[in-house]
Amino acid sequence: MASGAGSNFKALLTQIEEKQLSAVCQFVIVNNGNCGAAQIAKAHGIPVYHISTVTHPEPVDYEQAFLDVVNTHAVDFLLLAGYMKKVTDSLLDRLKDRVLNIHPSLLPKFGGQGFFGIRVHEAVLEARLAWTGATVHLVSGDYDQGRILGQSVVPVFGGDTPEMLAARVLKAEHNLYWKTLRDYATSLGF
Repeated sequence: MASGAGSNFKALLTQIEEKQLSAVCQFVIVNNGNCGAAQIAKAHGIPVYHISTVTHPEPVDYEQAFLDVVNTHAVDFLLLAGYMKKVTDSLLDRLKDRVLNIHPSLLPKFGGQGFFGIRVHEAVLEARLAWTGATVHLVSGDYDQGRILGQSVVPVFGGDTPEMLAARVLKAEHNLYWKTLRDYATSLGF
């Protein structure tokens, strides 16, 4: 599931294509039909489902649309890769402990509602921390509160801008996400 440019999605696809990650991407769900992740998926022949309050204005239909996609495909894990909406409770129940997210900080620091994108890196610099990083966690009903599955530490340098720090953390995210997924799937017998 994605909302933006799709760099984490692309990084996961690369690991699959290079046979470092034994997986198949069955589909991509986006809440913005023209986002970069949708374009990447289309270029790879992966089905794209646009589900948003625009396409499904009724809450019951919105929630059911996610379940319909998941129930139509063989899904072991659902990965959030820059998805900017809250995941429905029914979807979390359907895929209990199998929905993962990547976050651009060392949770629990700088997580939760309102902490996304450049805002996270601005907060890290404002706090004058020496370290930040990336976290892969299980998705729960509360933003960034699920069990942490993996983290990668990234140094903060004195001359960093939020954009410089974001670029360094993003590289760590690309390396961390696929490895954490691989290890977690193995631990569950997949």
